Amino acid sequence: MTMTTKTEDPQIVLFCYPGSVFARRVTWYLSLRRLPYKQCIQPNRLPRPDLARFGLRYRRIPFLTLNRDIYTDTRLIIRKLDALIPASAAHPSLAPPDAASAGLSALLDAHAIEGGLFFAAVGLMPPDHALVTDAAFVKDREEMAGRRLDDVAATKAARPAAFAAVERVFHLLETTILADGREWVCGGSGPTVADIHATWPLDWLLHDPFMAGALTPYERTHLTTTYPLTTALLTRFRAHLSSPTINAWDAERAAPPSPITGAEAAAAVAGAPWAEPELKVDAAQAEALGVAESAEVEVWPTDYGSAHRDRGRLIGLGVGEVVLAVKGEGDAEFRVHFPREGFAVKAV
Repeated sequence: MTMTTKTEDPQIVLFCYPGSVFARRVTWYLSLRRLPYKQCIQPNRLPRPDLARFGLRYRRIPFLTLNRDIYTDTRLIIRKLDALIPASAAHPSLAPPDAASAGLSALLDAHAIEGGLFFAAVGLMPPDHALVTDAAFVKDREEMAGRRLDDVAATKAARPAAFAAVERVFHLLETTILADGREWVCGGSGPTVADIHATWPLDWLLHDPFMAGALTPYERTHLTTTYPLTTALLTRFRAHLSSPTINAWDAERAAPPSPITGAEAAAAVAGAPWAEPELKVDAAQAEALGVAESAEVEVWPTDYGSAHRDRGRLIGLGVGEVVLAVKGEGDAEFRVHFPREGFAVKAV
């Protein structure tokens, strides 16, 4: 499936805030594929009034617009960019070279988020970190998580398990995927999307100034000396991303490329063609969920941010995504795509 618009470069707007490690996954992908995009900077906490322009109750960042379609969750965003924008000389492919490698890439993606690696990395954030001591930020994240986050004693008690979870990923990469001496996750002469999926939480811990102090000197030395192949992959990928032709390692924190305001973004997106004109509701999936095509449904994340539920007309449903038609500013209609993993769907 590719886009049917005749425009060679689709209109892409990334809504994110500086320092978002999830946004970094997307900026890496966009930069490696040389896809031009605009950035609409959002606050790192609620309120985010720009989301209401698109009829969104969804609160998580980043989200991305591709022409007139809105894509939530970085797992779906990256999959859709891969599927809808074909590889070309101008926009080189990041696809794994074969089906087995594609399966490995998907499993690494799932493991980082659904398998708990990201949350283990968060568990290593030092209790005196500037954001952790920011009462407004903590209150916002407590609302999103649905639980208190200011229990320092509990955080310290959970820290050994968090470090062990991170080390297990270093060990996995070192003793399996990288054990044959390959430079990239799928082999070959350059990175694929699998390298993004394998490295982003580990890079965040080892290389991001934002996470300074997350690892003790002993822990850092232990990881880098015990797992030299994994450490070399992280260093190699960061060097590649930081090269003058890519310049993407810290793009989400640097001055945004082609900055755009929320009002400008909403107007531009509302006037664009659909990225996916033809959507289908799979009858078997709909029956299993007890929903019907064109009926109003509710969609929400099941891990965190679950109090923010989106409602709209069901226009797309499959094993990988659910799509709602919603009304935004000026009664403009948008199509909002959610992944199926980690999201619930219910008839209203």
